[in-house]
Amino acid sequence: MFKSKDKNCKSCDKGCSSCQRYQEKALELEVDEELRQDKLNEFWKKYRYIICGAIFLVLAITAATEIYQTWWAKVRLSESDTFEQGVVAAYSGDYEKSRPYFQQLAKDGKTGYRYLAQIELAGLALQHNDKEQALSLLKAVMDSSAPKALRSVATLSYVGNQMDTMDSAQALSLLKPLLAETSFVVPASQLAVAVYMKSDQKDQAKALLDQALKLPDLTAEAKNKLETLQTMIGQ
Repeated sequence: MFKSKDKNCKSCDKGCSSCQRYQEKALELEVDEELRQDKLNEFWKKYRYIICGAIFLVLAITAATEIYQTWWAKVRLSESDTFEQGVVAAYSGDYEKSRPYFQQLAKDGKTGYRYLAQIELAGLALQHNDKEQALSLLKAVMDSSAPKALRSVATLSYVGNQMDTMDSAQALSLLKPLLAETSFVVPASQLAVAVYMKSDQKDQAKALLDQALKLPDLTAEAKNKLETLQTMIGQ
């Protein structure tokens, strides 16, 4: 058999061993490519509806998300404007004019402004000596899915407006979670100390303040207020 002088020959038409191996390899690759193509065709025929459905679902979810975000932004902006109008009317002294804005949000609101409106309505009720209505509104916020900060504000107002009548154990149980929150530890401590002092439990009040002063990230202003309270009950 003829042998090519060039051992690396890949284009010899004399049938050298190098060319034969190259041709065999090329044939194998061509067969493999045909097999892969056949498998892809079979896979597509079998799963094309699932694939198309998955693609459509992803596109639908993406479009729905964008539409929802746009709608939610408009809702927040609209409720923000409504709440602002109510606040402006209230601070100008026209409480009756402010009431409809807050009532609308309290009834139909879909954002946190709904709960802010309920708290504002509770304040208006207290101004008209309707304590029962005020407490009902505050309790509704406390038991709702409102942001934690708003539930804490409602709790402080709820306890503060019943200091003379609320059971001490109940008041302290409501205040206890707030005593561990840096943002609310000062007003919660003030109310809790008042509860303890009403029951002549000065030692418990001191212990509560000692614990509050150990909270991490306590601001200098908060620390000063707690220390002042500590000095007052220590006299």
